[in-house]
Amino acid sequence: MRTLFLRNLPRRPTSEDAFTRLILRAIDQDSIYGKDKDLPLPKINLSELPVNKDRNHFGRLERGQLVSALDELVNEWEKDETGGISSKVFFDHLISTLKLRLASEVNGLTLSGFNALTKSAAEDLDSTLEKVKSEDIGFGSRLSKLRNTVCIREKNQIIPLHDEYGILMISRLGSSHVECQAFMTFIDSGHADKFLQRFQHSLVVQGRKTSVIPAKQESLLGAYLENGGRHVFSIIARRRALREMHLSPDLATAAVIKRKLRRLRHRLRIKGLNEDEIEAHISKVNQAQTTKEEISRKRQASPTQEPIPKKRLVVEISANPPNKVLLVQNLPEKTTEQELSDLFAGNGFIETRYVAVRNLAFIEYECIEDATVAKDKLGQTHRFLDTLITIGFAK
Repeated sequence: MRTLFLRNLPRRPTSEDAFTRLILRAIDQDSIYGKDKDLPLPKINLSELPVNKDRNHFGRLERGQLVSALDELVNEWEKDETGGISSKVFFDHLISTLKLRLASEVNGLTLSGFNALTKSAAEDLDSTLEKVKSEDIGFGSRLSKLRNTVCIREKNQIIPLHDEYGILMISRLGSSHVECQAFMTFIDSGHADKFLQRFQHSLVVQGRKTSVIPAKQESLLGAYLENGGRHVFSIIARRRALREMHLSPDLATAAVIKRKLRRLRHRLRIKGLNEDEIEAHISKVNQAQTTKEEISRKRQASPTQEPIPKKRLVVEISANPPNKVLLVQNLPEKTTEQELSDLFAGNGFIETRYVAVRNLAFIEYECIEDATVAKDKLGQTHRFLDTLITIGFAK
């Protein structure tokens, strides 16, 4: 699992970039993206990623990294005694040639460039690739590893948000009245386990002790890195179809009928009916289902008695102790934050947070004294846009 789930995060800042930088600073105070707000964050667009997940390269391309990777391959092959002498001579010569070439090709080679160098290395030894391959059963595997190591110019470059922990993306799920949650996706499960061991019980963001646990399922980016683009694109297409069915009752009804008929056809085949009998039975059921749905749709479209609007709930707040935040209740519908800001503007005024679904707002001041002055000025009840609103201290 390369995706972790973070819970009990702060609901602010609302900006995605600012939220990501806040998490990075909590993880590492020296994070370059956390400290420098003018440094653009690396972005990952799923629609622009290659279908083949192996065509991705994590981190910036540097010549020193390529040379080190070549040296690691040499050390690995020296322990392997299955290769013949001619194969060892060929790869030693090829790797030396590659190192010289990488002095000018700092971003790695293309596939065509690598193939040309491979052919040239064999000709330098008065041999051919077929001859060397015939003497070493592991030749193809070695050549493939070498090709994947140096042919990175054609790969897609993915820059992590944090190199040590391999963090690729922090995706906020949205905030509720209590907490905010997020997914954090890593390069691989090893980086995710390392982060979990370090921060499972010690990650604090803006004074909040944040819960870090393995996610129940991979994020879309994690699913892509695990199974490739085709798998993720099918998930996105399925979600889009479900969203369209949710918006269109006709599509949803057609999908339900289609699923019922498919299951019915399967049961009839198990009973041993031939195709003609099955189709006749399916046709009757389909007609009955269509008629039933049409009747249901007409019944829903018929005029009905309008529901009686619910009485707005006003919480008793007169006994609350003084606070620098005021709670305003029973606001009329279509109230705007600007109208509220104009009403409560005064010394120490900071901001207005309007909760439209509950017809209330929080008015924040710099100190309790400023909030008290504003409350006393307007009174515990005040007529606002032909509606009597209540004003008191928030808890």
